[in-house]
Amino acid sequence: MLNIAICDDNQIFLDEFAKTVSSCIKEDHNILKFTNANDLLNRIEDYSDESIDIVITDIEMPGMNGITMARELKTLHPRIQFIFVTNYTEYIQDVFVVNPVYYILKPVDKNKLSEALEKAVAELSESDKKCFNVTGKNKILRIRFNEIKYIESFSRKIIVHETRRNTELLMKLDDFEKELPPYFLRIHKSYSVNMNMIRSINNNRIELFSGEVIPVSKAKYPEIKKNILAFLSSQL
Repeated sequence: MLNIAICDDNQIFLDEFAKTVSSCIKEDHNILKFTNANDLLNRIEDYSDESIDIVITDIEMPGMNGITMARELKTLHPRIQFIFVTNYTEYIQDVFVVNPVYYILKPVDKNKLSEALEKAVAELSESDKKCFNVTGKNKILRIRFNEIKYIESFSRKIIVHETRRNTELLMKLDDFEKELPPYFLRIHKSYSVNMNMIRSINNNRIELFSGEVIPVSKAKYPEIKKNILAFLSSQL
């Protein structure tokens, strides 16, 4: 069951658009409607065990705008797929910070909406496949790569710092890195970071969107900074 959140401050548009979304998606789904970004954020935090899969949002709304909301959600819930629906074209460059699956202008073209929803569902399916699986005698543990902020190594163990928890594994960072997607970068002998989680790099350290700060190898700082800038540029 897909959970789709729609956020728009125009109640009349919101009610009609929800019907359009429902008619465009093939999968079983549940639609939640919000007239402001704060209510949507609070809903996700209050029911964190009931995930939102797709967020379709306007950009210009009273209070928090759609881009700011999406940035906050992306930091805590990287799996969420975003579709922006707006009257304005000037925000196109700004939205790419959260890597949306689509940017649709109002009035909404139903074919474009269907295409956007299909793409979002495909991205969710692909995301769910990208996991590191740990098997033990009585359990199987799955770690989603896109929910990893960074990996820290100490002694013969690593700590995988995820968006909502930390997982300790008995293995070397070098071995774990062999399983990681290319958006991870080794920045220190004891740290590898998810470059999608980086807010800034400065003075031999990296700050994540979560506020955490990670040291960068002084000797390799220029090369690491260059690699991060190249990755971020490729996302535009």
